[in-house]
Amino acid sequence: MELQKNAPIPYWVVGNRYHVLSDRWSSRGIIKGTVIEVAHLSDDGKIMVRHPEQPGRLYPFEPLELQDLHFSTIV
Repeated sequence: MELQKNAPIPYWVVGNRYHVLSDRWSSRGIIKGTVIEVAHLSDDGKIMVRHPEQPGRLYPFEPLELQDLHFSTIV
């Protein structure tokens, strides 16, 4: 968990799913307990994450925004 939390951008692999363990992004619709998936990396360097319960909804994140976001990988 500690390694994931501080991982650089290469950790955020397209197709990986994560269980959100923080309410930090609740204002963007990502609340604690949400499962998100890395959809793609955009041309401008943002990490696009998909909310599996709302498949058409993507959230752009700067890599530094995710440095302290608490995720646990879902296998």
